[in-house]
Amino acid sequence: MEKTLELALQKAFSRDEETQPSDESGIALPSPGLKMLLKRARSEYDEAQARLKTGNFQGYGESIDQLGKTLEQMSRNQSDD
Repeated sequence: MEKTLELALQKAFSRDEETQPSDESGIALPSPGLKMLLKRARSEYDEAQARLKTGNFQGYGESIDQLGKTLEQMSRNQSDD
């Protein structure tokens, strides 16, 4: 469990710490493509939460579906490395 979604995603999709540069917290930094996907995932999560707060359940579901696709893409990219 991490403090933020972004940290959790970084930890979940990070490479071996010996071969990957890390930040000051010791978490391996993602590749540029993965970093872009992390930002997209965070944005989609935030959008889903905003829609949920306004009662837009259809929009929330759409945002969660998109987030799932982004996470799947992240997983595919990680296994390609």
